[in-house]
Amino acid sequence: MFPFPERQSGFKQKPYGTKNRKTIETVIQPFAVQLTIPIVFSKAQQTISLGDYVFSAKVFQKILRYVKEGGMPGWLAGKPPDYVSNMMARVAVSHNWLFSPDIS
Repeated sequence: MFPFPERQSGFKQKPYGTKNRKTIETVIQPFAVQLTIPIVFSKAQQTISLGDYVFSAKVFQKILRYVKEGGMPGWLAGKPPDYVSNMMARVAVSHNWLFSPDIS
């Protein structure tokens, strides 16, 4: 349905990938289970937990940068989708301790 490119250099994250969401949801529905994943912030421990996964604030910031860059292949034409750009713009002006550049 969505074949991989022939060359590795053609493999990039598509900033318009959400347009296929309904199709993909239909395809995976027989195998999927909808879950609510708790997100827990601990300022005292400087961590964020996403379900069973616990990240230091510093590592979480690195994960955000990884998403901003489009992961290992990067975004097509170096342009992330609007929802990622909007998220990063909000992070940049946030006063939340989790996004502080002073996290050690």
